[in-house]
Amino acid sequence: MNFRYLSALCLLWATALSLQGCGVGGGSGSPVSTPVNVEPGVYQGTLGSKDFITVLSPASWGSQWYGLHYASSNTSIEDPNIYTGQLQGLSTRTATAPFRYFPINSSYASVSTGTVTLTAPGSGLLSGDLDLRPAIPIATFSATPTSAFTFSRAADLQDIAGSWTGRLSYGAGTNGALTFTVAAGTGRVSEVVFGVDCKWTAPNFQVTADTAVNLFRLDLTMSQSTSCDFSLKSMTGVAFVFNSPVAGKKRLIWVATTPTGQGMSFKADR
Repeated sequence: MNFRYLSALCLLWATALSLQGCGVGGGSGSPVSTPVNVEPGVYQGTLGSKDFITVLSPASWGSQWYGLHYASSNTSIEDPNIYTGQLQGLSTRTATAPFRYFPINSSYASVSTGTVTLTAPGSGLLSGDLDLRPAIPIATFSATPTSAFTFSRAADLQDIAGSWTGRLSYGAGTNGALTFTVAAGTGRVSEVVFGVDCKWTAPNFQVTADTAVNLFRLDLTMSQSTSCDFSLKSMTGVAFVFNSPVAGKKRLIWVATTPTGQGMSFKADR
């Protein structure tokens, strides 16, 4: 096929398909937009004028979605409602998840269900529609990647190792000065007692650094107790560390949930 025939054929295709350019001579047609997808990450935004932090774990973690909706803008009292669900469609245009919702100041049994739909209005952005009837009939949030945090690097256990003193929230109760200590070599969390007799021991709380993204996986089994709703419950979750809004400090946030949606969260600066 000679060059002249190829050029004529290109022109024919361009006319028939309303496209410009065929590898010969270029063209100035309309730019083709690249679709943006809902990608794993840690995002921070607002929902109903309150803070809303959402974590999308990678497919290697099961594409889990966690949401923390803070009930107050007061930095000393931020006990969040907890959302959790498994996403379908992560890294595509739209991701959805049936979720469980565990509100603050509630009994252990107070778990509701709903659906979240996530889209990416632009590169690195996230928006979502929460349908939680009758409490939240279609609420929309928008979010951007959490500032001062690099998601696309391997997590480093040294970032989370050591002691953090902050606020633990677990539905019906809180502890405003709980110390959470992670062993630098093993990632084990030291024994903690809270509430009446809620407890975990070091062998039963493990923090694992992800080798691909800047997240830590939490695996927790609570100890047996007589007055703790979380007695013997197994929980999984996620933690991350970033530069705190408090100058010169790092901030740790973690959340862990049971398979039925009850959860705990922790926030601390050091």
